[in-house]
Amino acid sequence: MDTGVSNDFIQLQVSREITALFKFNLELIEQLNLSPEKYDALRKQILNHGNDSIRSILQFLDLFDFSVNPEKVKAAMSQRVVYKKSIFSPPVIIQ
Repeated sequence: MDTGVSNDFIQLQVSREITALFKFNLELIEQLNLSPEKYDALRKQILNHGNDSIRSILQFLDLFDFSVNPEKVKAAMSQRVVYKKSIFSPPVIIQ
């Protein structure tokens, strides 16, 4: 894989993981039986912080050039298991 594709892949994965984290937080606050005003305020904070985190991390990752081992990616993808809307994969070593 060329560096551009590798960097795009890494950025996509980072974005997905952070998005999954703040969606989980949104699901948690839905269970708290908050007033609509309090819920909306917390929801806005979670979404803003999650989006700011994605932008910040992606900006930092732009400082690096990564290469991805296609065989390791293929092996990791074949080991993915889905539990309750979440995907858990073994770590992928990037060299």
